[in-house]
Amino acid sequence: MERMVILDRRKKYLAGNENIPQEVSDFLKNEVERIKSEECCYEEVGKDIEKLKKFYEDTLILAKSYRTSKGEHEKSSEILKLIEERLSAGQKYFYNKTCKEHTNWWVWEIDIPMLLNDIFVLTGEDISCELMKEVIESSKYFQPDPRYSGNNEGAIYSGKIALRFSTAEHRAETVKISLIRGILTDNKEEIVLALQSLVEAWAYKDDSYSLDRNGFYRDGSFLHHGSIPYTAKYGNIILKEIGEILHLVRKTEYEKYLIGLKNFYEIIFTSFEPFFFKGGFTDMLNGRGIGNFENHDHKTGHEILNSLLLIEQDAPEEFKERIAELVKSEVEKDGFYKYFENEKSPYFYNMMKELLEKNIETKKYQDRLVICNKMNRIMRRAENYAVGIAMHSSLIGNYETRDGENKNGWFTGDGAYYLYDNDLEQYKDYWKNADYNYIPGTTEIRMNMENVDAERNPETRPLDRKNAAGLKWHYYGAAGMEYENWNEKLTSRKSWFFVSWGVIFAESNIKGKGEVYTTVANRKFKTLPEIKIDGEIFNVEEIKIKAENVEMDGKIFMFYKKTEINLKIEKKDDCLFVKIWVEHGKDPVNSSLVWGLVMNKGDMTLSEIKEKFAVTITEDKHTVKGIKCDYQINWDFKIQVQPFCVIYRKEDNRESRMYLNNY
Repeated sequence: MERMVILDRRKKYLAGNENIPQEVSDFLKNEVERIKSEECCYEEVGKDIEKLKKFYEDTLILAKSYRTSKGEHEKSSEILKLIEERLSAGQKYFYNKTCKEHTNWWVWEIDIPMLLNDIFVLTGEDISCELMKEVIESSKYFQPDPRYSGNNEGAIYSGKIALRFSTAEHRAETVKISLIRGILTDNKEEIVLALQSLVEAWAYKDDSYSLDRNGFYRDGSFLHHGSIPYTAKYGNIILKEIGEILHLVRKTEYEKYLIGLKNFYEIIFTSFEPFFFKGGFTDMLNGRGIGNFENHDHKTGHEILNSLLLIEQDAPEEFKERIAELVKSEVEKDGFYKYFENEKSPYFYNMMKELLEKNIETKKYQDRLVICNKMNRIMRRAENYAVGIAMHSSLIGNYETRDGENKNGWFTGDGAYYLYDNDLEQYKDYWKNADYNYIPGTTEIRMNMENVDAERNPETRPLDRKNAAGLKWHYYGAAGMEYENWNEKLTSRKSWFFVSWGVIFAESNIKGKGEVYTTVANRKFKTLPEIKIDGEIFNVEEIKIKAENVEMDGKIFMFYKKTEINLKIEKKDDCLFVKIWVEHGKDPVNSSLVWGLVMNKGDMTLSEIKEKFAVTITEDKHTVKGIKCDYQINWDFKIQVQPFCVIYRKEDNRESRMYLNNY
């Protein structure tokens, strides 16, 4: 009986129940017609990894259409026959126990087994039992054990035995594969082993002696591939897979095999919630996903909110209300990426409608600063804006490119800032159109970067003893980064000070070979906003001028001294970019720059801000004297036994300090 309950839950999750939105029905109808009309050469599918993946994704669409209540193809013998034909072809030509993996192991070991499981859930008792048994055996060959990725048949992957311990999102994926396969085949032993293995997906890495660094940390960090912040992509997958697993086994005999769930619910509020802004989820945690032009911060946010919506259904009371409030708040604040216009799952479509109708009070954002030193990321969020800082160090990579993705992400972790405000469309198609040579907040050498692999991480061209870290008190904070660029021809000392009105950017000791420049802004617009330079309206396409501030779209870029800036408007097909940058000249030896991003100046004038938040830069220290706090970044920390970051709190005459080991 419980087996049937679990399978029924999965069917409803995949295909909905009675109330199927018209948009979903139309989508399935159009997709089925497309699949039926396309010629498929089975002998060729297995040679191309993208065709292979698409083949099984399309087969799942057919299965959803077959199962969808009151749909045009519900229980259609024609569709069932086509599904069986495709699965038989796969078994014969390109997905069986004699096939060798190529191109991307994940498609063979994770993606296809997941798709096959769901195809069999949806077709249920109607599909050939013999065919299902054969295909599942092939699936089990490629992914036999929830604790590992790969198989133990001696296959070789990247020069190593394919069987390897699964961590982070791969653990959540391998567990879900074994769980659903165990339900389909009524294999209780496989089900229990899967659920007992799940804790690895959310266990804090701070508590582990393993050299593997993939996973969550207590400060809100999440790492993948050892040194890349990846909450928006692989952390997102963990939420999705675990949400589905919890949904399947809740209130069944199998629920007791899940342990350590409190950690998982806490992670929602340390590693996910702080990085939302009005429905979007920051791109600075998207790893090489930045280079995926089909994705953007609001699409990622939508996916994460769906996972949280599912998790909320089965969460314990102490977390249930908080999760519901988070989901409802972000959906209602998102005035750009309309939830119901973009949701294609009838299950989530209807469940979100129910949630939004509930009497749950949503609140404004409270001023908050989150510092995640384990992944060199900082997020400052206020009511009307959020700004993220992406750093790198000897422990965290500057960026990642793989499989042709994010080839131009060279500078996206070089102290870049990611600004979110009421222009919610800012990052839609941003990475598709932006000039990657001008990433806001970065200092670089001007050169042709096309086709350059500039990756630096602990395994690829590691940095030598370079640190990046920060310290906070309430929503005030300070952070510093010992910066060395990808080819070791540029170094500097970068710091950020998070104050009541925005962020102060300070950079000194800039030494480089070549033409060095700092990008202050690179904003995308549909239509050109009014731009003022020192109060005068700017009305040409390009200018080089000495200025103290630039006002644009409700924000002010304020320089602490009169600085020669470059401002340029670049038009694209359906948008335009406004770039602001500062030249440091050729082969600078000891250049510096201090400026502020003013988001909420209140009653203060810019002169008063500079006076009340005075900045001092020396070779050894960056210091800010503020109203509530004084801040300091101490670059001598390696030589002297001193803290790296200090915040002096004036209200209680005490200091918060952060020390780094001299290693």
